[in-house]
Amino acid sequence: MSFAQSGRGANFVRRWRVQSRLNNGSHQTMIASYVASAKSSWFDTTKAFVSFLRSPRPNSPRPMTARSKMVTIVWLFVLSALVTAAFALAALPFLLMSEPTVAGGLSNVIDQPVVTMVVTVVILGPLIEEMMFRGWLIGTWQALIGTTAFVAIFYIAPPFAKDFVDAPLFVVQLGITALGLAVVYAIALIQPRPALKYFDRVFPIVFWAQGVLFGALHFGNLYSESIALPLLMTLPLVVCGWLWGYARVVLGLPAALVLHIAYNVPSAVGMVALMAMPA
Repeated sequence: MSFAQSGRGANFVRRWRVQSRLNNGSHQTMIASYVASAKSSWFDTTKAFVSFLRSPRPNSPRPMTARSKMVTIVWLFVLSALVTAAFALAALPFLLMSEPTVAGGLSNVIDQPVVTMVVTVVILGPLIEEMMFRGWLIGTWQALIGTTAFVAIFYIAPPFAKDFVDAPLFVVQLGITALGLAVVYAIALIQPRPALKYFDRVFPIVFWAQGVLFGALHFGNLYSESIALPLLMTLPLVVCGWLWGYARVVLGLPAALVLHIAYNVPSAVGMVALMAMPA
């Protein structure tokens, strides 16, 4: 008689089956709990953003656990991707009916060597744009002075640096960016103060305007005979400007920077793929 046919074997098999059912039930319960938690986080993040967009307030970054902050960043990135996908789908018919060309600053970026292009799109672009459009968005004098100093250093220093440093342009820009960030960090160490007087009153207009201006900055990156195509490709960036502005106010500037970098990574990959294709 085999072990499986013996009494002990039969009892073992029954216990194993019962335990397997219990484990499966536990796993299913755990998965259901994760799904319910994800749905709740998605709903709460979307609801909080929409509520903020209706009535923006220059609040300081909220105290949140690292996990809550990470989850919020993930869902804000998903929202950014979904908004972009929706507008891209709407733009598809216009894309198929026309022959758009890359223009403006984007054409200059694509003409650069691969490494320079990737560094510009993934690191320098997000850093500069986040500092310019959202670095000052909490309205404190430290944020305003830090942003001004960063932008001034980045745009004024390169012509002088080229006379002293023999290195590729992107290396010089990275060094200058690091210097600008060091200045911003030093200013941020000064004892924080409330937002500037009257900033609360103008903040809604300022917040909505920074998103519109952020989108308008990229409007000229695509040329088409029909204005509908560049417009549909620009509108999601307006929404992203609001999403990342919300992240800057609620979570802090690093969160907005992470979102911007993550959003630009697929673009950089696509540009590298296009550059690698035979002419």
